[in-house]
Amino acid sequence: MKTSLLLILVFALMMPCYSQAARHKRNPDINISNPPGKDLILRKLKGHRKGIFSVAISPDGKTVASGSADKTITLWDTATGESIMTLKGHRHVVWAVAFSPDSSMLASGSRDRTIIIWDVQTGEKIKQLKEHRHTVTAVAFSPDGSLLGTASADQSVILWDTSTWRIIKYLRGHRHQV
Repeated sequence: MKTSLLLILVFALMMPCYSQAARHKRNPDINISNPPGKDLILRKLKGHRKGIFSVAISPDGKTVASGSADKTITLWDTATGESIMTLKGHRHVVWAVAFSPDSSMLASGSRDRTIIIWDVQTGEKIKQLKEHRHTVTAVAFSPDGSLLGTASADQSVILWDTSTWRIIKYLRGHRHQV
């Protein structure tokens, strides 16, 4: 089930989008099904009002997070398909979500140029990071959880120390958005 779930979520996110307008018209549902080529949908996760831009599965396999054009992140129980909670705090599209290696935190990046760190159990904001000058396009924790990497349309990557939430490295040099 976990492998099928991962394949479908990755497949859904890799579908080509040819314009910003097309991305906003995406179906706001997540279909959990067999790998591409199979017609059986095992579960449909419904809850977002607009298209989904990012999906992550917690390392413990218990939770799926989805970031949406409706400015929210929904946490889903992988066993039941039920919505656990909806996280609100971004002022624009949520482009990126990632769980910490211990599944206790979720990082989200948005077109509002912020990264929010969430407590997965309570849904509370742990920290809001404001350093990028454009859309935050990617977030990723290091395998040991000591670093958070964030990328942006401002052509930069920032490495954050997760114990202090201070910048360790500001990487510049890309000629296009990251």
